Amino acid sequence: MPWFAIPFSDSDIRDRLNELFDVGGIPYLVIFDVNGKVLTSEGVQVVRDYGSNGYPFTDERIEKLKEEEEAAKQNQTLRSLLVTSSRDFVISKDGNKVITSH
Repeated sequence: MPWFAIPFSDSDIRDRLNELFDVGGIPYLVIFDVNGKVLTSEGVQVVRDYGSNGYPFTDERIEKLKEEEEAAKQNQTLRSLLVTSSRDFVISKDGNKVITSH
C-alpha cells in the first residue's frame, strides 16, 4: 500500500499541510480514498482503535466495527473474556492449568 509522507526538512509543505488540515500535533495521519477524497483526518486514532481491521477506513467500515464492538460487549461471558483460539485454559490460583469446557 502506498503511504505518502512529507520529509521533515520540507518546512514549506509541512506548514501548508498543517494549515490545510488544522494539524494539532504529531503524529498526524490523514487517510484518503483512491480518488483523493479525505476519509478521515483522525487517522492516528482510527489506527490506534482498529489497526488494520479498520481498512479501508471508510465511515461504513468504522461504523461496522463499532457495532461489532458494542455487540461483543452486550454478549460478554467469562469464556469470551478469558479464552482465545490459541488458549483454551485458565490458570488457577495454585498456578495449574485448568482446561475450559467447550
